[in-house]
Amino acid sequence: MTLLPSQMLPPAVARPAPTMQRRITLGAAGHDPSSPVYVQCCFDDSGSLSHGNDPIGARYEEAKKALRHIANSSRSNMQQVTIYRFDHPNVPQVGPLPLHKKEPLTELLTAVDPPVGITGASTLTPAMMAMNRAAEKHPDADHVAVIFSDFELFDLNPAQPYEEIASFPGLVHAVVMNAAPPAELLALPNVLITQVSSLDPPGRLAAALTHSLTRYRPGAGQPSYRLEPLSPVPKRGGSHGAL
Repeated sequence: MTLLPSQMLPPAVARPAPTMQRRITLGAAGHDPSSPVYVQCCFDDSGSLSHGNDPIGARYEEAKKALRHIANSSRSNMQQVTIYRFDHPNVPQVGPLPLHKKEPLTELLTAVDPPVGITGASTLTPAMMAMNRAAEKHPDADHVAVIFSDFELFDLNPAQPYEEIASFPGLVHAVVMNAAPPAELLALPNVLITQVSSLDPPGRLAAALTHSLTRYRPGAGQPSYRLEPLSPVPKRGGSHGAL
């Protein structure tokens, strides 16, 4: 049997090009919590993500989208966010900072982007230890940690990052990108796992972070899907105006 590319098949046989795409709409951000909440986000900037499992850096832009979404409904400093990187401590954390004022929000949004010149470490232990130490400083608060990674880790002691995750005094939300979660992660009772694929609709990463940011926000809603037309691709050499 000879298989032909769809462009060479008769119109009745060729698969039509899609005209619609799914997008995710974030749910209501809810209200500020009545007691302190600290959300710590940790970003993996390693080569396996930048050159493979997240080549367009969607986790950065969608994380910013989630932070802005919650900031629009924030009115106090009861919820604060810290940004960590796998390159910790070479890249120090930013935060904890509240979301209800422009200056600290801008600082957090800037911190989401990876600093220029970082090595892109594949080790989680140093950042996870720092997140545990930070949480210990606020024993009366609620804590959430969110890790964006493919969990292709190369820590010197392979068990240590999972031991540190198990020690975290709150929920650890592992957003596993284009990979299967490792068995060590699946075995931990304080871990919520969201698997994100490159086939998922835009907004999936933002929805994952929003889920953790709204864990202690009363009145928060769930994300929803919607269908919208695909934007036309400009022809080469043609106009590049607004689509």
